[in-house]
Amino acid sequence: MPHMFHVTEMLARENDYDDEFMRPNEYVISTASTLLLEAERCTPEAMLIHNVSMIGDGGLHIYFHANGRDVIVNLLPTCNDTSYIYHGNHDDFGADYEVIPEKLVYWLKWMMP
Repeated sequence: MPHMFHVTEMLARENDYDDEFMRPNEYVISTASTLLLEAERCTPEAMLIHNVSMIGDGGLHIYFHANGRDVIVNLLPTCNDTSYIYHGNHDDFGADYEVIPEKLVYWLKWMMP
């Protein structure tokens, strides 16, 4: 799956994890997979510009940037934590706390020309 290349490559790096810098857990990986599958289906051009970084507490950040606009998915390690989709440009920014595929697609379409 091309959209998961960054995530799977990152997870394969076993030496990057220890008791203080935790590997993303199954909840985060599953949520990221669901979000990225739908995003790839609906906005394939946006998938070419994404990047992923670990938070260190078991969560992930997924970054998208185009046309001076940013979309960042902040996935925290449990469903009880408040994950969100940040969206912004040089004039305005905000957060969407409904982290579902439809919302990610909405913001990615906003970001693209």
